[in-house]
Amino acid sequence: MTKQTALTFFFFVFITNLLAQTYTSIIADELTKQPIAYANVGILGKNIGTVSNDNGLFTIEAKNLNDTLKISFIGYASLVNTFQILQTTDTIYLSKSIVDLKEIVIKPQNLKTKIFGVTAKNPSISAGFSEGSFGGEIGVLMKNKHEAYLQKLYLNFSSTYDSLFYRINIYQQGSRNEFINILTVPIYFKIPANTATNPLTIDLAAYNISVEGKFLVTMEFIKDLGEGHLFFNAALFKKSFARETSQSKWETIPIGISMSVEALVRK
Repeated sequence: MTKQTALTFFFFVFITNLLAQTYTSIIADELTKQPIAYANVGILGKNIGTVSNDNGLFTIEAKNLNDTLKISFIGYASLVNTFQILQTTDTIYLSKSIVDLKEIVIKPQNLKTKIFGVTAKNPSISAGFSEGSFGGEIGVLMKNKHEAYLQKLYLNFSSTYDSLFYRINIYQQGSRNEFINILTVPIYFKIPANTATNPLTIDLAAYNISVEGKFLVTMEFIKDLGEGHLFFNAALFKKSFARETSQSKWETIPIGISMSVEALVRK
Protein backbone atom coordinates (compact mmCIF):
# COMPACT_ATOMS: atom_id res chain seq x y z
CA MET A 1 0.00 0.00 0.00
CA THR A 2 1.47 3.38 -1.00
CA LYS A 3 1.65 6.30 1.39
CA GLN A 4 -1.02 8.16 -0.59
CA THR A 5 -3.35 5.13 -0.56
CA ALA A 6 -2.83 4.68 3.17
CA LEU A 7 -3.66 8.34 3.85
CA THR A 8 -6.78 8.13 1.66
CA PHE A 9 -7.94 4.99 3.49
CA PHE A 10 -7.30 6.62 6.89
CA PHE A 11 -9.20 9.72 5.82
CA PHE A 12 -12.17 7.61 4.64
CA VAL A 13 -12.30 5.64 7.90
CA PHE A 14 -11.96 8.85 9.93
CA ILE A 15 -14.81 10.55 8.09
CA THR A 16 -17.04 7.44 8.31
CA ASN A 17 -16.52 7.18 12.06
CA LEU A 18 -17.03 10.91 12.42
CA LEU A 19 -20.38 10.71 10.67
CA ALA A 20 -21.59 7.83 12.83
CA GLN A 21 -23.40 9.14 15.90
CA THR A 22 -24.77 7.32 18.91
CA TYR A 23 -28.20 8.23 20.24
CA THR A 24 -29.75 7.27 23.57
CA SER A 25 -33.41 7.74 24.37
CA ILE A 26 -36.28 6.35 26.42
CA ILE A 27 -39.52 4.84 25.11
CA ALA A 28 -42.57 5.49 27.26
CA ASP A 29 -46.36 5.26 27.29
CA GLU A 30 -47.89 8.54 26.07
CA LEU A 31 -50.66 8.47 28.69
CA THR A 32 -49.02 7.02 31.81
CA LYS A 33 -45.46 8.24 31.04
CA GLN A 34 -44.23 4.84 32.24
CA PRO A 35 -41.27 3.31 30.35
CA ILE A 36 -41.94 0.54 27.84
CA ALA A 37 -39.54 -2.39 28.16
CA TYR A 38 -38.47 -4.49 25.15
CA ALA A 39 -39.80 -2.16 22.45
CA ASN A 40 -38.25 -2.71 19.01
CA VAL A 41 -36.08 0.06 17.58
CA GLY A 42 -34.34 -0.10 14.22
CA ILE A 43 -33.69 1.21 10.74
CA LEU A 44 -36.17 -0.26 8.29
CA GLY A 45 -34.57 -2.88 6.08
CA LYS A 46 -31.09 -2.61 7.60
CA ASN A 47 -29.28 -4.69 10.22
CA ILE A 48 -29.11 -1.76 12.62
CA GLY A 49 -31.49 -2.14 15.53
CA THR A 50 -31.98 -2.94 19.18
CA VAL A 51 -34.57 -3.41 21.94
CA SER A 52 -35.26 -1.09 24.86
CA ASN A 53 -34.17 -2.41 28.27
CA ASP A 54 -36.21 -2.92 31.46
CA ASN A 55 -36.30 0.87 31.95
CA GLY A 56 -37.32 1.69 28.36
CA LEU A 57 -33.80 2.90 27.55
CA PHE A 58 -32.13 2.16 24.23
CA THR A 59 -28.93 3.15 22.42
CA ILE A 60 -28.55 3.05 18.64
CA GLU A 61 -25.96 4.29 16.15
CA ALA A 62 -26.79 6.24 13.00
CA LYS A 63 -24.67 7.30 10.04
CA ASN A 64 -27.46 8.81 7.95
CA LEU A 65 -30.00 10.98 9.74
CA ASN A 66 -32.39 10.53 6.81
CA ASP A 67 -32.63 6.78 7.39
CA THR A 68 -36.14 5.64 8.36
CA LEU A 69 -36.36 4.76 12.03
CA LYS A 70 -39.19 2.54 13.25
CA ILE A 71 -40.14 2.07 16.90
CA SER A 72 -42.80 -0.52 17.69
CA PHE A 73 -44.31 -2.50 20.53
CA ILE A 74 -47.23 -4.91 20.59
CA GLY A 75 -50.45 -3.12 21.53
CA TYR A 76 -49.12 0.32 20.52
CA ALA A 77 -49.18 2.36 17.31
CA SER A 78 -45.75 2.24 15.65
CA LEU A 79 -43.71 5.40 15.22
CA VAL A 80 -41.99 5.83 11.86
CA ASN A 81 -39.74 8.84 11.38
CA THR A 82 -36.22 9.81 10.38
CA PHE A 83 -33.32 9.59 12.82
CA GLN A 84 -33.54 13.35 13.21
CA ILE A 85 -36.30 12.84 15.78
CA LEU A 86 -33.67 11.57 18.22
CA GLN A 87 -31.87 14.91 18.02
CA THR A 88 -34.84 16.80 19.42
CA THR A 89 -36.16 14.62 22.25
CA ASP A 90 -34.89 12.43 25.07
CA THR A 91 -38.13 10.46 25.33
CA ILE A 92 -40.19 8.82 22.58
CA TYR A 93 -43.85 8.37 23.47
CA LEU A 94 -46.02 5.62 21.97
CA SER A 95 -49.82 5.62 22.10
CA LYS A 96 -51.85 2.48 22.60
CA SER A 97 -53.61 1.03 19.58
CA ILE A 98 -57.37 0.86 19.49
CA VAL A 99 -58.14 -2.73 18.54
CA ASP A 100 -61.65 -3.87 17.70
CA LEU A 101 -61.53 -7.41 19.07
CA LYS A 102 -63.97 -9.79 17.46
CA GLU A 103 -65.64 -12.41 19.60
CA ILE A 104 -64.22 -15.87 18.99
CA VAL A 105 -66.82 -18.63 19.07
CA ILE A 106 -65.38 -22.14 18.87
CA LYS A 107 -67.75 -24.97 17.97
CA PRO A 108 -65.90 -28.26 18.56
CA GLN A 109 -67.99 -30.21 16.05
CA ASN A 110 -66.67 -28.03 13.22
CA LEU A 111 -63.01 -28.28 14.19
CA LYS A 112 -60.18 -30.75 13.97
CA THR A 113 -56.80 -30.76 15.69
CA LYS A 114 -53.83 -30.20 13.41
CA ILE A 115 -50.07 -29.82 13.93
CA PHE A 116 -48.14 -27.27 11.85
CA GLY A 117 -44.41 -26.72 11.60
CA VAL A 118 -41.25 -28.76 12.22
CA THR A 119 -40.87 -31.45 14.90
CA ALA A 120 -37.17 -32.36 14.59
CA LYS A 121 -35.86 -34.46 17.50
CA ASN A 122 -32.26 -35.03 16.38
CA PRO A 123 -29.91 -32.54 18.14
CA SER A 124 -27.02 -33.24 15.73
CA ILE A 125 -28.37 -30.47 13.45
CA SER A 126 -29.20 -27.20 15.18
CA ALA A 127 -29.67 -23.43 14.80
CA GLY A 128 -30.54 -20.66 17.20
CA PHE A 129 -29.19 -17.85 19.38
CA SER A 130 -25.70 -17.26 20.70
CA GLU A 131 -25.44 -13.79 22.21
CA GLY A 132 -27.06 -12.26 19.14
CA SER A 133 -28.33 -8.74 18.46
CA PHE A 134 -31.34 -7.57 20.43
CA GLY A 135 -34.47 -7.97 18.35
CA GLY A 136 -33.04 -10.93 16.44
CA GLU A 137 -35.69 -13.53 15.61
CA ILE A 138 -35.91 -17.04 14.23
CA GLY A 139 -39.01 -19.07 13.48
CA VAL A 140 -41.04 -21.30 11.19
CA LEU A 141 -43.73 -20.47 8.65
CA MET A 142 -46.88 -22.52 9.36
CA LYS A 143 -48.57 -23.52 6.11
CA ASN A 144 -52.18 -23.11 7.12
CA LYS A 145 -55.05 -22.64 4.64
CA HIS A 146 -58.13 -22.32 6.85
CA GLU A 147 -59.15 -20.46 9.98
CA ALA A 148 -57.14 -21.81 12.90
CA TYR A 149 -57.29 -21.26 16.66
CA LEU A 150 -53.85 -21.64 18.17
CA GLN A 151 -53.64 -23.89 21.23
CA LYS A 152 -50.04 -24.91 21.97
CA LEU A 153 -46.49 -24.17 20.84
CA TYR A 154 -43.91 -26.99 20.97
CA LEU A 155 -40.14 -26.40 21.04
CA ASN A 156 -37.22 -28.85 20.92
CA PHE A 157 -33.99 -27.17 21.97
CA SER A 158 -30.92 -27.20 24.20
CA SER A 159 -29.49 -24.27 26.17
CA THR A 160 -26.46 -23.40 28.30
CA TYR A 161 -28.07 -20.33 29.89
CA ASP A 162 -29.05 -20.38 33.57
CA SER A 163 -32.46 -18.97 32.73
CA LEU A 164 -34.41 -18.26 29.56
CA PHE A 165 -36.27 -15.08 28.70
CA TYR A 166 -37.53 -14.56 25.14
CA ARG A 167 -40.56 -13.16 23.38
CA ILE A 168 -42.86 -15.25 21.19
CA ASN A 169 -44.19 -13.44 18.11
CA ILE A 170 -46.92 -14.51 15.70
CA TYR A 171 -47.16 -12.90 12.27
CA GLN A 172 -49.68 -13.12 9.46
CA GLN A 173 -47.96 -13.50 6.11
CA GLY A 174 -48.63 -10.72 3.63
CA SER A 175 -46.45 -10.78 0.54
CA ARG A 176 -43.70 -13.38 0.27
CA ASN A 177 -41.38 -11.99 2.97
CA GLU A 178 -43.71 -9.47 4.58
CA PHE A 179 -45.13 -10.35 7.98
CA ILE A 180 -47.52 -8.43 10.24
CA ASN A 181 -47.59 -9.12 13.97
CA ILE A 182 -51.16 -10.08 14.92
CA LEU A 183 -50.73 -10.19 18.70
CA THR A 184 -52.53 -7.65 20.88
CA VAL A 185 -50.43 -8.38 23.97
CA PRO A 186 -46.83 -9.62 24.14
CA ILE A 187 -46.13 -13.28 24.94
CA TYR A 188 -43.01 -13.78 27.05
CA PHE A 189 -41.28 -17.11 27.53
CA LYS A 190 -39.46 -17.09 30.90
CA ILE A 191 -38.26 -20.17 32.81
CA PRO A 192 -35.17 -21.50 34.61
CA ALA A 193 -33.20 -23.42 32.00
CA ASN A 194 -32.88 -26.51 34.20
CA THR A 195 -36.67 -26.95 34.24
CA ALA A 196 -36.97 -27.11 30.43
CA THR A 197 -38.07 -30.42 28.95
CA ASN A 198 -38.18 -31.56 25.32
CA PRO A 199 -40.50 -30.90 23.77
CA LEU A 200 -41.30 -27.79 25.80
CA THR A 201 -44.97 -26.79 25.63
CA ILE A 202 -46.15 -23.17 25.73
CA ASP A 203 -49.88 -22.55 26.19
CA LEU A 204 -51.35 -20.28 23.52
CA ALA A 205 -55.05 -20.97 24.12
CA ALA A 206 -55.31 -18.28 26.80
CA TYR A 207 -54.42 -15.59 24.25
CA ASN A 208 -57.39 -16.30 21.94
CA ILE A 209 -55.30 -16.18 18.78
CA SER A 210 -57.05 -16.93 15.52
CA VAL A 211 -55.40 -16.77 12.12
CA GLU A 212 -56.42 -17.57 8.56
CA GLY A 213 -53.79 -18.53 6.02
CA LYS A 214 -50.04 -18.89 6.48
CA PHE A 215 -48.54 -17.55 9.71
CA LEU A 216 -45.02 -17.20 11.08
CA VAL A 217 -44.15 -18.09 14.69
CA THR A 218 -40.83 -16.82 16.03
CA MET A 219 -38.76 -16.55 19.16
CA GLU A 220 -37.09 -13.16 19.71
CA PHE A 221 -33.88 -12.33 21.60
CA ILE A 222 -34.77 -9.35 23.84
CA LYS A 223 -32.62 -9.54 26.98
CA ASP A 224 -28.97 -10.11 27.81
CA LEU A 225 -28.78 -13.59 29.34
CA GLY A 226 -25.00 -13.63 29.78
CA GLU A 227 -22.68 -16.03 28.04
CA GLY A 228 -24.28 -19.09 26.48
CA HIS A 229 -26.55 -20.22 23.70
CA LEU A 230 -29.97 -21.59 22.86
CA PHE A 231 -30.03 -23.97 19.90
CA PHE A 232 -33.10 -25.60 18.40
CA ASN A 233 -33.00 -29.11 16.97
CA ALA A 234 -33.32 -28.74 13.22
CA ALA A 235 -34.22 -30.72 10.11
CA LEU A 236 -32.72 -30.71 6.63
CA PHE A 237 -34.85 -29.98 3.55
CA LYS A 238 -36.98 -27.57 5.59
CA LYS A 239 -36.52 -23.84 6.10
CA SER A 240 -36.75 -21.20 8.79
CA PHE A 241 -37.17 -17.44 8.68
CA ALA A 242 -34.84 -15.14 10.59
CA ARG A 243 -33.80 -11.55 10.94
CA GLU A 244 -30.70 -10.18 12.58
CA THR A 245 -32.22 -7.38 14.66
CA SER A 246 -35.30 -5.17 15.12
CA GLN A 247 -36.92 -3.93 11.89
CA SER A 248 -34.35 -5.61 9.60
CA LYS A 249 -35.23 -7.75 6.57
CA TRP A 250 -36.42 -11.32 6.87
CA GLU A 251 -34.11 -13.95 5.41
CA THR A 252 -34.58 -17.68 4.87
CA ILE A 253 -32.34 -20.35 6.42
CA PRO A 254 -32.10 -23.71 4.58
CA ILE A 255 -32.89 -25.81 7.68
CA GLY A 256 -36.08 -25.96 9.72
CA ILE A 257 -35.86 -25.42 13.48
CA SER A 258 -38.00 -27.61 15.71
CA MET A 259 -40.96 -25.32 16.32
CA SER A 260 -44.51 -26.53 15.85
CA VAL A 261 -48.03 -25.38 16.70
CA GLU A 262 -51.12 -27.35 17.66
CA ALA A 263 -54.28 -25.66 16.45
CA LEU A 264 -57.99 -26.24 16.08
CA VAL A 265 -58.76 -25.83 12.39
CA ARG A 266 -62.13 -25.48 10.71
CA LYS A 267 -63.02 -28.51 8.60
